[in-house]
Amino acid sequence: MKAILPVGRDSVEPSKRISGQFVPGIAFNPSPISPKIGALKASCKNTGLVLGLISLLLLGFEALIFFEFIRLFHDNNIDQPLGLWGAGLGASLSLFALLRRQGAILLNVIALVLNVAALSAVGLIAWSLSHMKLM
Repeated sequence: MKAILPVGRDSVEPSKRISGQFVPGIAFNPSPISPKIGALKASCKNTGLVLGLISLLLLGFEALIFFEFIRLFHDNNIDQPLGLWGAGLGASLSLFALLRRQGAILLNVIALVLNVAALSAVGLIAWSLSHMKLM
């Protein structure tokens, strides 16, 4: 008996096609898409590193705006919420990378902790200023 090695989807005889089961003498690939998925995962292995670096970049952007080294609109009513939005986006990016278990987990943990600390510090300052009695 001669073994048939499949080259494409239709190269196996119809009588020997069994979905996912082992047939002696036949190498069977139940999913023709699986090699493409493996190539996609290989190209995305540095995604966690990139997301962590973007998160830290957004944290630095937030710090520069909050301490008024950068004044984009020369109005704190616009600039500071923009900085807080950057820190919130950075925290969500690093959290997304952690939940997806992408690479550079330590970098994403550090970025998440720093972004959450910055958000909570600014929130605490805003809360204390709102409860302050000015004459």
